[in-house]
Amino acid sequence: KAVTNYIVRDYKTYYSSKEWHFAGIKTDLAPLSPARPASENTIGKYSVANEENKYNIPLNFSYTQAETLISCPFKWFLDYYANLRYLKSRQRSTDNLLLGNICHRIIERMYKDNKTWQPAAARVEAARQFDELLPSMAASLLLEGNALTKSRHKNLLVEAVGNLVTEINNLGLIVKEAEEKLEYALKYSDKDYKFDGFADLCLKNDNQDNFILDLKWSYKKDDYHDKVENAGAIQLAIYYKMLKAKETNSSIYTGYYLLPLAKLITN
Repeated sequence: KAVTNYIVRDYKTYYSSKEWHFAGIKTDLAPLSPARPASENTIGKYSVANEENKYNIPLNFSYTQAETLISCPFKWFLDYYANLRYLKSRQRSTDNLLLGNICHRIIERMYKDNKTWQPAAARVEAARQFDELLPSMAASLLLEGNALTKSRHKNLLVEAVGNLVTEINNLGLIVKEAEEKLEYALKYSDKDYKFDGFADLCLKNDNQDNFILDLKWSYKKDDYHDKVENAGAIQLAIYYKMLKAKETNSSIYTGYYLLPLAKLITN
């Protein structure tokens, strides 16, 4: 209580003292300038939405927004309508998120340069790019004491990339594009809504059938099985609609690929 009383003092004491003391520090107090009278320049101006557009729902959606809106409307309201999300600087990356981001970037760069890989060459290239991307994407692994963690992460990632290439080759698929931008327009209640996003891997086979693989760095295979089997894979459904709008005369297949488990999940 004594400490609290020392820190929090009655504001009236400042009227009778020209100095402020705390923890051995002393500073002079200066009176504030007289308050300025209110004017058009000092009064904030706010617009009030009319009844017709008071909700002002955005017309552009990503699959993440759509999935959040369906699964938890209140979270969508806080995140995307009220903009009450944490700043990225306050979000701490987990190992899975860190590895997922690096692995996505490596795969994107690999298939931008070369559409066909063999597993052995892919592992060598993944290891090289891991070292190259580390300072910009995971600099904390370069700190003293993280050598073992860095080595373990690198081995996991290199093996994951090699297994992905093996799966693609065994299925007879060829990568058309990595991180391909897709769009889909939907009209509802006289308004045009647009979904947009980037598909991790767009592929095709000899019959020119189209495939979309959504890459996940996750060990929760049962969760993704449930999504696919119970029609809860909203992300894949949106990708299907997006690609169908572009490839109207083609068969389209979608699936999740869990990178650390080398597991393809599709219906």
